[in-house]
Amino acid sequence: MKVAVIRLTMFLAIFSIAATCIAREPPVATASGEPGAPAARMAHFRVTGYLPDYELGRLDPAAVALVDELIYFSIEPRADGRLDTSRASPQALARLQKLTAGQPTRLMLSVGGGDRSGGFAAMATHAAARADFVKALSKFCLANHFAGADFDWEFPANKAEKSAYDQLLLDTKATFAADGLALSVAVIPSQQFSREAIGAVDQFHLMSYDHGGPEHATLQQARGDIRALTARGVPPEKILLGVPFYGRTRRGQALSWAQIVARFHPAAAADSADIYSFNGPETIAKKVRLAQEEKLGGLMIWELGQDLAPTQPGSLLGAIRGALKQLSSR
Repeated sequence: MKVAVIRLTMFLAIFSIAATCIAREPPVATASGEPGAPAARMAHFRVTGYLPDYELGRLDPAAVALVDELIYFSIEPRADGRLDTSRASPQALARLQKLTAGQPTRLMLSVGGGDRSGGFAAMATHAAARADFVKALSKFCLANHFAGADFDWEFPANKAEKSAYDQLLLDTKATFAADGLALSVAVIPSQQFSREAIGAVDQFHLMSYDHGGPEHATLQQARGDIRALTARGVPPEKILLGVPFYGRTRRGQALSWAQIVARFHPAAAADSADIYSFNGPETIAKKVRLAQEEKLGGLMIWELGQDLAPTQPGSLLGAIRGALKQLSSR
């Protein structure tokens, strides 16, 4: 009798724990973009989109429901290990929370990127500053409801800085893991990391655009970029293929996809208009299929504010979700 009671008690405890875990798991977007059960979406395929601070007021809220992860592009590292959070004001953070309220979308915080990377080298190459940075970043994420951080150091200039970046990733992961935070990095295909650093990173966002020449983000270039990154030891399932929601010229002039549509009205199969090259809806859909064929972790978007409203014909985010819906129905 005692054995039976003990077994029954253990069963109920296990059932209670499982029920609690299921209850705490947030709903996720299905391939059509509608919230649904985790089993309803393509296994392990994530759609991640960057949202720069200067686009925060223009993003269509409907777009947030169609991405699994929203990365707020905002803060910079300082040489002494402090954070420059001037672009993540209380007002901006409140707006972010409003955008993601009630959505299954995970909110991440971007650090660095382009001309915002200046503080990385001095901070990462000094142990004390690096420790202060990691501690401050974790504290900021936890206080402001970010699920983790995304690093975009453009770019370590020498062997010492590359080694420091590896160490920064390891130090950050050690702290983040204890705090339940995720860690991702934005990379170009030629970047190299130590095996230990690769293991510490949850996602690699492959910036497969801005190639030189008349076309800056072709399907062929994307295929080569994936091969280059996996050859450097990054597992395919950790890679999210980056796609551009903008067009650019050989000289680097740029227009958002919404501006391109308004100015040139390109066909869905077109990838160029006048002097601009871009990815139209059909090429975006092909890149979804490429990422699936290569068994990648998903797709990354730079950046969400450049698209049409997701309900409009020709929306690139709509093209992504449409392609995923077709793949999931096979």
